Amino acid sequence: MSKSQRKKLELEKAKNPQPEEPKKEEEVSEVKPKKTKKEIAKLVLNIVAKVLLGIFSAILIFCIIADIVFLIKQSRGDKVPTFLGYANLKIETGSMSPTINAGDLIVIHAQGEYSKGDVITFETKDGKTVTHRIIEVYEKSLIRERCYRTKGDYVGNSPDQAGTDYDNWIKDDEIYGRVVFMARNGGNIIEFFKSPVGMFVFLGLGIFILYLPSIIKFIIIKIKKERLKAQIKALEENKEKVEIPEKDIEVKEPKKEVKPKQEKQVKEPKKQSKGKKTKQTKASK
Repeated sequence: MSKSQRKKLELEKAKNPQPEEPKKEEEVSEVKPKKTKKEIAKLVLNIVAKVLLGIFSAILIFCIIADIVFLIKQSRGDKVPTFLGYANLKIETGSMSPTINAGDLIVIHAQGEYSKGDVITFETKDGKTVTHRIIEVYEKSLIRERCYRTKGDYVGNSPDQAGTDYDNWIKDDEIYGRVVFMARNGGNIIEFFKSPVGMFVFLGLGIFILYLPSIIKFIIIKIKKERLKAQIKALEENKEKVEIPEKDIEVKEPKKEVKPKQEKQVKEPKKQSKGKKTKQTKASK
């Protein structure tokens, strides 16, 4: 570029100066107030309550599904309906006492193989469902498949099968499962919840417990509103007692401000100049 062109550009820039970019305001980070101990405790309690509610909801849904499956299988004629390989039963007799008493609840789970000492639930040759302990195992051979000899824990009970009568021993396909859990006197409760009425009661209780926090919150809010209404009513009643009747109130008119009179300015007569007087005298002459 030549010197003349540069000068022209400089003159144009001077005539039309570019607007300066506005400076970005520095971002001021807001300082959040620290939470008090009560607020922290309340937050922790809310989190714990939500976690427990979530766990309970999952258990409730699982139990409802299991109950429905049990009812469907029971209606089809299954003696021991299972769900995911598990089943629950009520003990009717005391043949396993003191280990398991009549009226207790047991939960069984199907196993691939069973060993000596396991408490199993099986079906006898005459179609009965029995829960007894394995006292002897016959290993599988070419002649005979694996089978088990059982006996109840009650003192004085004799083995269920003869010692050498292997054909009457319990086979794997006759076993429903091994006892994995036991609850004292829980059989009657489970029997009730297995019925259609019990299932609906269980469902209703579950829904009530799920909505219990919301119900408690609603009741607390309602109590607070009632208290607030009572306080407002009490304040209004106190105001009515304190109020003065209109007759006793003297209304004083505000005094009118008297504005000071403005003094009239006296205009002084204009002095005639000496030059004008001389002219008049000359004319008179």
